[in-house]
Amino acid sequence: MSKRNISYIKPEEPKFLRELKAQAGYIEPDTIETKRESLSGITDEDVEDKDEEQPVVVVLKPGDLSAEEVAQLQVKEQEGRFLAFPLECGMFLLAEARHGLDYGGRMHIGLRSALLLNAPC
Repeated sequence: MSKRNISYIKPEEPKFLRELKAQAGYIEPDTIETKRESLSGITDEDVEDKDEEQPVVVVLKPGDLSAEEVAQLQVKEQEGRFLAFPLECGMFLLAEARHGLDYGGRMHIGLRSALLLNAPC
C-alpha cells in the first residue's frame, strides 16, 4: 500500500448543521488552502520596515556616512542610479551606474564611482 497517495475528502455537512451555523452567524475558520492563497501575494518588497527596525547609523570616525548621507544614497538606489552588490558579513559595494548604448545599439552599464560600506556582523 502506497503512503504517498493519501488524500482526505471532507464529507458534506448535514442541512440542519448548515442552518444552525447560518442562524448563529458562524464563520468557518481558515483552511490550509486559504492560508496559502493569502500568503502567496506578499513579498519582501510589499512589507516596509518600521523606523524601529531600521539600522542604527553610528559615526565613529571622519569619513563614515551620516544618517542623511545614507538617506540620499537610498534615494539614488531607488531611482536606479546606484547598484548595490552584497559582499560578505555586512559589507556591500554601492556603485553609481552609468549606462548607455554602444555603436552596435547594445546596452552597456559602467560604474562611475564605487563606495565600499561596512556594517558590523
